[in-house]
Amino acid sequence: MKNIETIKCGSIAKKKLNSVVEVCGWIHRRRDHGGVIFFDLRDESGLVQVVCNPEEKDTFALAETCRNEYVISVVGKVRERPEGTVNLELDTGEVEVVGSFLKILNPSLPIPFQLDEHASAGEETRLKYRFLDLRREEMQKNIRLRSKTSKCVRDYLETNEFIEIETPLLTKATPEGARDYLVPSRTFPGSFFALPQSPQLFKQTLMASGFQRYYQFARCFRDEDLRSDRQPEFTQIDLECSFVTSQNIKDLVTDDIIELHDYESFTWVSRASNIINSGGIKFIPEELERKLRTVIHYELVICGTEDSELGERIVLKIDCGEEAEDMINEKIRSVLVGKEVPKEIVWGPILRNKSGKIIRK
Repeated sequence: MKNIETIKCGSIAKKKLNSVVEVCGWIHRRRDHGGVIFFDLRDESGLVQVVCNPEEKDTFALAETCRNEYVISVVGKVRERPEGTVNLELDTGEVEVVGSFLKILNPSLPIPFQLDEHASAGEETRLKYRFLDLRREEMQKNIRLRSKTSKCVRDYLETNEFIEIETPLLTKATPEGARDYLVPSRTFPGSFFALPQSPQLFKQTLMASGFQRYYQFARCFRDEDLRSDRQPEFTQIDLECSFVTSQNIKDLVTDDIIELHDYESFTWVSRASNIINSGGIKFIPEELERKLRTVIHYELVICGTEDSELGERIVLKIDCGEEAEDMINEKIRSVLVGKEVPKEIVWGPILRNKSGKIIRK
């Protein structure tokens, strides 16, 4: 057949009406409606409905053998869906492909769980059949989001004159916060390489070598117990600069976060929040958090007064009146009981201008 256009499933729209196209993908769902077979065909771009009619005998006979997750190629004409069958929840819900030629690229055994019923499968089953789990729309979106995020970070750092440099994975053991993963050496029996917990030594070498702005997406390996935010193997965005201050680094990271998340502004919070939140205790009651609507900036000063050099500040973004202030003060005092810090708490609404100067308490 001539003038056949190979196209992604999710890209077929009304402008393609009466065009002959070829689509390839996985059979997401199969339906047999009294002699007419329907496939929801899926690829990375989305779904499109394929119709196989009995008039196309060879195509229809092959379609009868197809099941969910078969990988197929279909050639057919794009037409509008009949009245009453339009599905506005799909980008391609106004059209369908009438199959005139079908080829099975790869059959599939019965799968252990349906992709849209993964919640009932359990995590162990999903991990055992990881290639199936990664076909789910949610997983696809997560991985593509990570790719876009990585690109955004790279573009930002490259714009700020950073260069990306890879550092070795097989290296010498160095004293750090966890145990090393060791790799035995074949060429030097009895000796071992260590997988890096971080590229600390290498980036210091790069700074001493005159590379003033370096970054990499570094793979790190730490032999330690699992925690909510840590696993044995993970990726961190590692960067290092020469001839800069801590404020330069804060500004750099702040601007990157604002650009990455499309925030309007970003507030750095004091280390004193660790005192308040120790043991996982929130210093804003949950019942108050649920009622928050508009936002007012408050400063909380712990271990001193507003002018005290010993005072540490926490910036709170809350909306509350005097009654809520009393609730929060009581909560804070209860958290600080028994800790080696003064119990004096000074807090209230503080307005600052753009330069950071207090203009009203």
